[in-house]
Formats: sequence, C-alpha cells, structure tokens
Amino acid sequence: MEKQTLTFADQEIANRLASRKHFLKDVDQLIDWKRINKLISKVEIRRTSVAGS
Repeated sequence: MEKQTLTFADQEIANRLASRKHFLKDVDQLIDWKRINKLISKVEIRRTSVAGS
C-alpha cells in the first residue's frame, strides 16, 4: 500500500479543523479505516480505458 504524503495545504486544513468541533472529526473516529483500506487494496484498479482506447 502506498504511503500518503501530506502537503502544506493538507497540514493547514488539519490545523484549522483541530481547533474546531466538526462532524467530520466525529465520523473519522467512528470509521475503521484499516479495515476499509484492507478491503479496497484487494480491488483491482482498471488501468485501461473503458472504451478500449
């Protein structure tokens, strides 16, 4: 699995949200991301066009 790289913009957004009560932070805590990532990693990514080009 690829390691994600945070950009300066990602860090700025994270810093701004850290000081606020935001529903997305609550949702993030409820989701088991490791389990979801494990399922997603098993999906084959289609590398060709659906149109066959």
